[in-house]
Amino acid sequence: MNRISIENLKCECLSAPTAIDQASPRLSWEISSDNKNVVQNSYRILVATSSELLNEQYGDLWDSGIVESSEQNQIVCAGEKLESFQDCFWMVIAEISDDNGVSSITSDVSSWKMGVVDVALWQGAYMSAHCEGVKDATYFRREFSAAKSIKKAYIYSTAKGIFELYLNGNKVSDELFAPGWTDYKQYTYYRAYDVTDLIEGGDNCIGSILGDGWFKGAIGFSGDCSIYGNRIMMLVNLRIEYCDGTVETIASDASWKVSYGPILQSSFLYGENYDARMELGNWSSANYDSSSWKQADEHPVDQEHWDNKEWKMQEPCLKLKVHPSLPVRPIHEFPAKEFWSTMPGSYIFDLGRNFAGYVRLKVKGKPGQMIRLRFAEVLNSDRTLYVENLRSASSTDTYICKSSEEEIWEPKFTFHGFQYVEVTGVDEPTQDTVVGIAISSDVEKTGSFRCSNDEVNTLFDNTYWTQKANFIEVPTDCPQRDERLGWTGDALAFVNTAAYNTDISTFFAKWLKDLRDTQREDGSVANIAPSAIIANDKADAAWADAIVGCPWAVYEFYGDKKVLRDNYEAMKGHVKFYKATSENLIRKSTPCFGDWLSDNAHTPNEVVQTAFFAKSTATVAKVAKLLGEDKDAVEYKKLADEVTAAFNKEYVADDGIIKGDTQTSYLIALAFDLLPEESRERAVKLLVERIKDRGWKLSTGFIGTSMLMPTLSRFGQYDVAYKLLLQTEYPSWLFPIRNGATSIWERWNGWTPQDGPGDSSMNSYSHYSFGAVVEWMYRTVAGINMLKPGFEEISIAPVPGGGLTWIECSYNSIRGLIVSNWKIAGNVFTLDVTVPPNTTAVVTLPGKLDDGTSTVKVGSGSYSFSCNV
Repeated sequence: MNRISIENLKCECLSAPTAIDQASPRLSWEISSDNKNVVQNSYRILVATSSELLNEQYGDLWDSGIVESSEQNQIVCAGEKLESFQDCFWMVIAEISDDNGVSSITSDVSSWKMGVVDVALWQGAYMSAHCEGVKDATYFRREFSAAKSIKKAYIYSTAKGIFELYLNGNKVSDELFAPGWTDYKQYTYYRAYDVTDLIEGGDNCIGSILGDGWFKGAIGFSGDCSIYGNRIMMLVNLRIEYCDGTVETIASDASWKVSYGPILQSSFLYGENYDARMELGNWSSANYDSSSWKQADEHPVDQEHWDNKEWKMQEPCLKLKVHPSLPVRPIHEFPAKEFWSTMPGSYIFDLGRNFAGYVRLKVKGKPGQMIRLRFAEVLNSDRTLYVENLRSASSTDTYICKSSEEEIWEPKFTFHGFQYVEVTGVDEPTQDTVVGIAISSDVEKTGSFRCSNDEVNTLFDNTYWTQKANFIEVPTDCPQRDERLGWTGDALAFVNTAAYNTDISTFFAKWLKDLRDTQREDGSVANIAPSAIIANDKADAAWADAIVGCPWAVYEFYGDKKVLRDNYEAMKGHVKFYKATSENLIRKSTPCFGDWLSDNAHTPNEVVQTAFFAKSTATVAKVAKLLGEDKDAVEYKKLADEVTAAFNKEYVADDGIIKGDTQTSYLIALAFDLLPEESRERAVKLLVERIKDRGWKLSTGFIGTSMLMPTLSRFGQYDVAYKLLLQTEYPSWLFPIRNGATSIWERWNGWTPQDGPGDSSMNSYSHYSFGAVVEWMYRTVAGINMLKPGFEEISIAPVPGGGLTWIECSYNSIRGLIVSNWKIAGNVFTLDVTVPPNTTAVVTLPGKLDDGTSTVKVGSGSYSFSCNV
């Protein structure tokens, strides 16, 4: 008998979070075992003020009692009221049965800590430097004494800008760009850090570096600055609990000292300039001579600066929320593959992968020697940097040496999208002069895929790395040019692929709050979230529908009804806007991007608009039913049926041709179930004809591409789907790979042999939308699907094809690891599967088993099946 354990305890989908401000947090866990048919019969959750109480199986904060249920995710803590800064320790006791019998399993103890629930407990003031408009990063410091024995200490900090915290010369965290990005006029995040081990008895010093970030720096089109405000500032509370029960808070105020230092400029779009000669020594350590530093300005927390104006808020602290997701961090290092000289003193390094991040520079120069770093995704034909597609984003870092010794530097408050870096001003570079540091929001990788076709493997890898390059605090369109914004349409097209690749539960929950914050009284939402452009237009079909489609995807993957409840009113507002801007339930009057970047195949915008009206309304009807809003469910189902009827009357001809007669015209009607049952076969035939007309190539843009492969497979056109997957001529997924791509391109014609780079006014080489094909690789090639939300019941039904002889695929679902590996030897198909504990699976093979069937239902465990194909 193998061991059964309860593992991966999470509070609000986070492991041992240091700050939770939800009054009734939700708790989840996984069951780990290789045994077969593992089922949780009941659970008991204990939450206590100390781990010692749990050792006695006593939960003074909550004891759920024995609950007969197989539920293990998002269980609400329904105990005592949880106060600010409360330490909460918890564990799970579960009765588990398997083929070996019944046993009681107890988890290890986990914990979470409540954040600043009572907003009145924030102390001190925002602090800033004296001058508005300066580009230098600001350094703050404050010395203090800790004369008594310390029990624990936490820093709670927020900023209008981005910061790094230090304590006694040590960087508090490896996270980047804290506290995160929001529409600061709506609210601001704070972060919490356990610094107990960094405080010393006696003299101490807390310090911070504050940069412009999203708040004041250049973001969006044309590099607009100060979109949210013109003065960066931060609020810091270091809360120390002593062993004698007393509490002391070191808060930001005018007692802090402030200075400028070696960071002369920091900007996401323009880069960072650093003069090492201006370094401040041990500035964040105690007993440092700060006599030349100035006194910080302080701004009471009821006084904020927006758009160069001061105004008061009624309850400003209510605008402070703990960040609900994981921070941005360094995630991988890319050593240089090769480098070459383009002119005397200038060298280009190839890091082998198009990613988002920065480089670590190692240089030996002389005092005052300037090293310039420029970044690009691709090269010109003469092997120089192609930077025209960056538009106004100069993406240039500079470093000025302080000595003749070896110096190592990394920027703090910038990032770039690049594969190549040009280093100018270095004397004798080596292979390790630069190392690429990839960054991303630190969401867990959950999916993997490998097969017998190396180019398909590269397609998967390129998609994953393009996702990581664009999941930096929000799901952006691109990481390199003067844009880098949370475009809604891109996110909707890619959300399912993203959820297979990584755990997006908290990442998308956070971003959906950003999107809700853009909603206007008429129900419309913006194209971009967080709202970052003063004239951010009302979004329309496939962009605005992210407010409906993305919560639904999160629900399907994680079984999270809260994300539906949180977004329900916004969904209803969205449908209200669609209905109000329709005529006889046909929508065609408002601006619409349509099937963006299709290949010379325009699908009429009104077809797209009306189709998404029907789809979102139908989804809201399902959400209403799940949430017990029965009256709404009936109303929205009726409206969806009426819009569907209007679509058919207006756009579907008697011979089955849908207006536009493009691949996407048929895809959108089939994928959204807009056609009567008897009309679907004709639409599928026309879809395949349009693909054949193109020489078995796609012509779809952002909308159609996300629907293409799932729809073909749903209607049995697997051979056509595999033809498209393996197509190597333009336009196709493998065409860029044949031409050296290490990421997913924005345009099918981002580069062609005859024309070189595409239209430089909009030509990103890191744009994940067309990578949505990877969802199909999980769902169809490997066959991993949910039959119930949260993968409580799963389907494993792989469909071989395209000459593939083997695949290995896994998905670490919210209930545990799912594996689907298959191979073909001769005419024998062998499938090896793993089903996680407390889950059942329906396994379907492409041929007959020995008993004449092709489908079998199994419980958890690992199984092997074979059939002839």
